[in-house]
Amino acid sequence: MLKMVRQAMAKERKNQMRSGIRFHASIAGYTDFVFMNRFGNLLNNGIINKAICRSVRDYNEEQLNKEEDEQKILLPRFSYHTL
Repeated sequence: MLKMVRQAMAKERKNQMRSGIRFHASIAGYTDFVFMNRFGNLLNNGIINKAICRSVRDYNEEQLNKEEDEQKILLPRFSYHTL
């Protein structure tokens, strides 16, 4: 795991602990996950894919709005399975 990814996950964990958000479910004996919704429940694939789609859309829109002489790099559509 990259150092910056580990730091981001640790920061998210601290934010969740400060706000009192805890994961309520157990999956195959594992608990206390970092990635969950604001109610402490699992994120479903539809929610994750919507977030990815919005991020790709916003990034590509920003790229397309660049000046003509600037290089534009667009992201392809993808799902959480790609990650």
